[in-house]
Amino acid sequence: MNVGQTKVRVLLIAVAFFIPTIVYAQTNNPSSGTMEESVNLSPAIEHINPEGISAAPHFAPAIITSSQKAVYVSGMTGQDNQNSNPLEEYETQLRQAYEKIGITLKAAGASPQDVVRQRVLIVGISQQHAAVTRKVMQEFYGNARPTSTATGTSGLFNPDLVVEVDVTAVLPN
Repeated sequence: MNVGQTKVRVLLIAVAFFIPTIVYAQTNNPSSGTMEESVNLSPAIEHINPEGISAAPHFAPAIITSSQKAVYVSGMTGQDNQNSNPLEEYETQLRQAYEKIGITLKAAGASPQDVVRQRVLIVGISQQHAAVTRKVMQEFYGNARPTSTATGTSGLFNPDLVVEVDVTAVLPN
């Protein structure tokens, strides 16, 4: 695959991921352009929905924090809990990464509702990855909506790994 084909593929994947989000936001957030009206699950987090930016059901355009402490969780992958053997498929690896993030957040005194930023690195990103990622994010975060970036990458440190997730959380005052 040449560079031009790769760019077209990435663009198509991005469109497939964001168009349903924009449509959902426009049909389910008639008050676009105001502060987020949903309940903030952590008192240290305020969701911002600027005018002209569509709200998404599974992530926030921006977040303001009032907390003095933050937790920066390193990239977690789909390896087993001893970090030795990568699990088989994308969804299984993604769930394992979020499980390890949950354990780490708990050890730091935080929860998924305190997460304000996440990055998801996906090897060989495809349209199927976008749907699975949204589903697993919803299960992990519930009603919380951190800011989020998902991007494709050519590989991770272990060639059998297909996804890595890192997050930043703020601790409640």
